[in-house]
Amino acid sequence: AAQRTEALRRLGDLALETGDAERAEAPVPGAGAPETRVAIDIYTRLLADQPDYPKADAVLYQLSRAYEAEGDLERALARLDELVARFPASRYVPEAQFRRGEIHFSAQRWRAAEEAYTAVIRAGERSGFLEQALYKHGWA
Repeated sequence: AAQRTEALRRLGDLALETGDAERAEAPVPGAGAPETRVAIDIYTRLLADQPDYPKADAVLYQLSRAYEAEGDLERALARLDELVARFPASRYVPEAQFRRGEIHFSAQRWRAAEEAYTAVIRAGERSGFLEQALYKHGWA
């Protein structure tokens, strides 16, 4: 079962990468959408079937990216919220917090954006998003 789960995760990653590549090559509406939908289906099924999967943080991160690629920012945000809540020590948290801040900022939810950017600032230099977070925190 563990090998099957890992193979599914990798298949989802490959589908998402393929969709990303198609969007980069041909930035037209719908480019990469079928592949992204496959990735979403795989990740969703994996999380439902294996809620204690050791790499669930990576799956949530990738699932949020897939939803964001589809333009479904609220579902992307929900997966990022889940990632931050369930896996506070995950290596994905600083970027997840920054992306949460960006989604809230775009939706003009200033307080929520400020809180997300503050979490990135607290992570410090290791986040790779410190300078951007400081800038956006000031605007939020």
